[in-house]
Amino acid sequence: MGWRPEVLFAACKRVGMLSPAIHLPGSGTPAPFDCNFSRPEVLLLGDQQQSTEYAIEYQTADVPAIRKGDPVQVTVGGVATTYTARAHATTVGDGTYSKVELQL
Repeated sequence: MGWRPEVLFAACKRVGMLSPAIHLPGSGTPAPFDCNFSRPEVLLLGDQQQSTEYAIEYQTADVPAIRKGDPVQVTVGGVATTYTARAHATTVGDGTYSKVELQL
């Protein structure tokens, strides 16, 4: 049996490790999907300023094209927040997953 990433994502969803999200393109139909939402804090300006870098990682097949400026709604802890893609989504590794950085 070969590697099946959809099985991993399904298992992660079952145990609550993924957040529901919706890609809200300017034209077209909204696309619901599940994602791994991260918000690491980074230090800037010689450690004088702290910033939060929002990002999501998801199965590329679920949302093939998130573009810079597209709104993406992510629900974490029952609270839905709409972010904007800072750049086009990029594929990770063999292209099974994609990652996109977000901003509020």
